[in-house]
Amino acid sequence: MPGPGRNASQEANTLQRTDSGDRWYRLVLTIAVTTVPALLLVLVWQLWRDAGPAIERSGFGFILGTGWDPVQDEYGAAELLAGTVLTAGIATGLAAPLAIAGAFWHEMFAPSALRRPLAALVDLLAAVPGVVYGLWGVVVMVPWCRAVLFPALQAHIGWFPGLDGIVYGPSLLAASLLLAVMMFPFILVTARQILRALPATQAAAALALGATRWEVARYVLFPAARRALGGAALLGAGRAVGEAIAIAMVVGASHGPIESLLAPGYTLASVLPHEFAEATSAVQVAALSYATLILLVVAVTTNAVARLLVGRSIGDAGARR
Repeated sequence: MPGPGRNASQEANTLQRTDSGDRWYRLVLTIAVTTVPALLLVLVWQLWRDAGPAIERSGFGFILGTGWDPVQDEYGAAELLAGTVLTAGIATGLAAPLAIAGAFWHEMFAPSALRRPLAALVDLLAAVPGVVYGLWGVVVMVPWCRAVLFPALQAHIGWFPGLDGIVYGPSLLAASLLLAVMMFPFILVTARQILRALPATQAAAALALGATRWEVARYVLFPAARRALGGAALLGAGRAVGEAIAIAMVVGASHGPIESLLAPGYTLASVLPHEFAEATSAVQVAALSYATLILLVVAVTTNAVARLLVGRSIGDAGARR
């Protein structure tokens, strides 16, 4: 039978091996965590270097510069930035209210038998690649817009400008509608997770006091989750800003000032698949790299602010549990 000294020695060896394993595990995690910001810095540096000729030529004036003419090697990102903000703003305004309302309906009013299959369906829609949405936009949505929606807007809404009676299918409005369809399941999933993170005792207490489910949603859950739901909408906008392939398929690819939502246009993201592979000069490559750098800054900033809002709200809700 082993003595006490032998047991103590075996326990010390076990603790030493465990401590060594913990150190290796901590080292691997540290390397993995620091790799992400390191890659981001490398990406920014590479884009800054590639955009060097455009930066030396235009400086920060490139952001507000107008006109994009590869023949004359004149480039300005103002119209691209305006198209990006316009399409992302319209898409967020359409998708966010519907998605947030859908999240409340799913959590508060949906029959129990439907919640699981509906949640699975929405999760699948949120994971569909953008190119699939783009193909649907080209085959289904754009023809419908050209034949039905856009003529109705031009005929019945006086403030909706057209272009001398011409009805395009690919356009900034078509891109906005496609972005709204893409953003809807993404925002709904995020909003649903936010509502589930709220303390269940608040809703239970309100129901116990005689409040209806609508009153609980309106006066208890929504005020508690308002900031995080705004962050969810901002996360959707961040995805809309960075979407390239799907938007390139339906936006119409036309440079110039924005005259109408029904006219073709460009965004910072959609110009890249259209022109990068066919760039004919170093200045054009530098201008496209500069546009990519601006897009990266906008997307990272938007996502960082959104995640900060969502994280703080969920953290506050967890602290109140």
